[in-house]
Amino acid sequence: MKKSLVLAMALSLGIAGTAFAANPFSDVPANHWAYASVSKLAQAGIVDGYGDDTFRGGKSITRYEMAQMVAKAMAKTDKADASQKAMIEKLAAEFSAELDNLGVRVTKLEKNADNVTIGGEMRFRYMNYEHKTGANKERSHNAELRSRLFVNGEINDSFTATAMLENTQNLKTNGRGGDESNTEFARAYVTGDINGVEVKAGRFDYLPVNGIFFDDDMDGVAVSFGNKLKTTLTYGRMTSGEGYQNMDAAAVNTAGVEMAYDVTDKLGVKAAYFSIDAKKNEALGYNNGLAINDNKVAEFSASYAFDKNVSMWAEYINSKEDFANTGKDGWATSLSYKGVNAAQKGSWGAYVTYYDLPAGTMLATTFDYPNGNTMSGIKGFEIGTDYALAKNITMHLAYADGKTNIKDVNNTDSKMIYSNVQFFF
Repeated sequence: MKKSLVLAMALSLGIAGTAFAANPFSDVPANHWAYASVSKLAQAGIVDGYGDDTFRGGKSITRYEMAQMVAKAMAKTDKADASQKAMIEKLAAEFSAELDNLGVRVTKLEKNADNVTIGGEMRFRYMNYEHKTGANKERSHNAELRSRLFVNGEINDSFTATAMLENTQNLKTNGRGGDESNTEFARAYVTGDINGVEVKAGRFDYLPVNGIFFDDDMDGVAVSFGNKLKTTLTYGRMTSGEGYQNMDAAAVNTAGVEMAYDVTDKLGVKAAYFSIDAKKNEALGYNNGLAINDNKVAEFSASYAFDKNVSMWAEYINSKEDFANTGKDGWATSLSYKGVNAAQKGSWGAYVTYYDLPAGTMLATTFDYPNGNTMSGIKGFEIGTDYALAKNITMHLAYADGKTNIKDVNNTDSKMIYSNVQFFF
């Protein structure tokens, strides 16, 4: 079929505006008999030229190319009258097989494009510390850039796979080796639903209750079920590298249960219990181990939303063992106002938190504690605010003041100012 024959379709359809655009193709001058028809088709987006701005009306086209033009014409049927719609339907019937193939190809391309998604975040953090023990005072600071890249892939209708690459750069040294600048394959896990039971397995991020005891990576499996009373069972190894000193977390088995229940639309309660077991772990050199690697922790929390802007939570937490004479019982409470939405420029939130925590309750706590040593416990407060500088760019500014929690010693009083600027993509 000659391309020029397609112009009959343009004359029949009349799909375009009444005014013509400037000469669209160099080989179709204004005095050409087909100028009006070609202009209409080009203006309507039904036909395209070539890279050299030519139309090449004498060129033979394939049925597939014709089907592409028919498909574009079908998208314009809202501008056609009854006779023109009948013409489009006739053409659609004639090229139905090609249109079907075109649809299959488009669908496959869209599905493949959506099957794997990539996103990430970059966080610049600056911290300034002041530590005072008796008459001794020292200052320090830290600056780092952390980058995370997330890759998500669809396994089937029920399961997805996620992987995370993470790089942390120490901006104080500009170093490129070891902990000064390292990139690691930090997470890899699958999530899915099996008959209403949520399953997560691999190395994944895990934050039970309010994150006081743990907010880090978990090697293992977590299953969640229930609606109003949601229960999560976990088994594996808590992989904290920040918690108990001298603990090879990869060798410490963990079993836990967490339950959450919404009493009303404003009041919610949570409870959790974790058993950390490293007894008789000869690989770590422990024989009936140190208590630091063998503990049981229980958490009880309640949260209340006063209105859409103001909410608070309070938690009691207990450690079976008393590490470093910091006690067994701890508690924390937090009051927050509004909250930042990274997608909404100008949104903001503020909070104030008070905590009194023994060492045994802080395996990998979510708090940015000022003394920097969980083995000393912490007693103090933190106040902070978050603000969306632009869409997907947020700033966090906070001040924390606290003392180590060791009984009957001269505890260290620490203060910290820190800020984050975070970019999401």
